[in-house]
Amino acid sequence: MPLENEEVSQKDLCRITGLTDRRHRQLAEAGAFPGPIDGKWKLLEVFQGLLRHYRTAAERKTDALAAEELRRTRAEADLAEMKRDRMAGRLIELDAAAELWTEALGEIRNVIATFDLPKEMRARLMASVREIPLRDYQTKNDATTERSESPRASDATADAD
Repeated sequence: MPLENEEVSQKDLCRITGLTDRRHRQLAEAGAFPGPIDGKWKLLEVFQGLLRHYRTAAERKTDALAAEELRRTRAEADLAEMKRDRMAGRLIELDAAAELWTEALGEIRNVIATFDLPKEMRARLMASVREIPLRDYQTKNDATTERSESPRASDATADAD
């Protein structure tokens, strides 16, 4: 092979690859290809190392994009499933659930009030039947909704490319 023993200076290598000497040395230190010997770089080994390095980098990027696409597809499927369940009546809004729970608690308190128990025991029993702290659930739900609706940094970066 004609390039097998070809050696080039740092200046020529920079001109050929378009990379800086510093970048060549960084890649050599990272193991992409051997460093210079007596100021000369083995051209074939550098080219093979650069190709390997950039191919690996492209594969990593492709893998990351595939993982992101899978995450997005799963999220869309989850949302579609929730919409289907809501339309079929198997899923209700948080406010509606809280309203039903509040009505049920009222009924339970009315029944407890009819118990023939000492006043203190009845009061403790009534206190144990509590309302749903709806504001806590709404805060968590609002934060989740904001996260799912807000554009992500990776989307903005992708748009800039």
